[in-house]
Amino acid sequence: MYQDRLHTYSERKGKEKTNRHTRESQALRDVRIFKKVTREEVAKLIGKSKETVKKCEDGRSNFSPEDQGILLRRFRYTKSEFKQILEGELVIPKLPARSAYKTTRRDPKEYRKYQKIISKESRVLKVLRRRARLSQPDAAKLCGFSRSMIDHRESGRVDLTDKLDEIRHIVHSYGQKMEDYYDLLNSEVLRDEVIDNCLAILETISDDKLKAVQALLENFK
Repeated sequence: MYQDRLHTYSERKGKEKTNRHTRESQALRDVRIFKKVTREEVAKLIGKSKETVKKCEDGRSNFSPEDQGILLRRFRYTKSEFKQILEGELVIPKLPARSAYKTTRRDPKEYRKYQKIISKESRVLKVLRRRARLSQPDAAKLCGFSRSMIDHRESGRVDLTDKLDEIRHIVHSYGQKMEDYYDLLNSEVLRDEVIDNCLAILETISDDKLKAVQALLENFK
């Protein structure tokens, strides 16, 4: 049950000041926080400043009956329900004031490590690794990385746009030259990648289709 209470404190100049926390101000504050409504929103609703709302909730002032009616409509409580809150018949959980403010944390899946944006740089690094006949674990050992670091760079989970020093380190660790890297980066077609993709497809088709593909390829000799 809410009760009127007095709070006395000393100001900086040594004066004592008393705030009167009415039942209504305490209850309206708790309801506001429970409904996740900020002081800024309340201030706009009743046409007052945020500081005035704070004074009302702190007991230095009081909400007028008209303001109370506006807030109850916003909180979707009737006057009879608000009376039940004041009498303790309807219990409102007491939450921290920060609960009224909505968090703005990003969805973790929005971060780059949860996305796969495979750039040309990522594809070239994979081609160079396969040319060196290295598995990802072997490549990781040569680079001094973990296997997941190699995988994330090849699968597009890491943006390589501004990581030239890291790319150079990886290329040299594979025993390759940066000239090879730039040649592949500037080429229209990554032959190694196309051949690997074709081989992967050939392994899945039936014998009849495989013979047909062979006959087709014979024409390009």
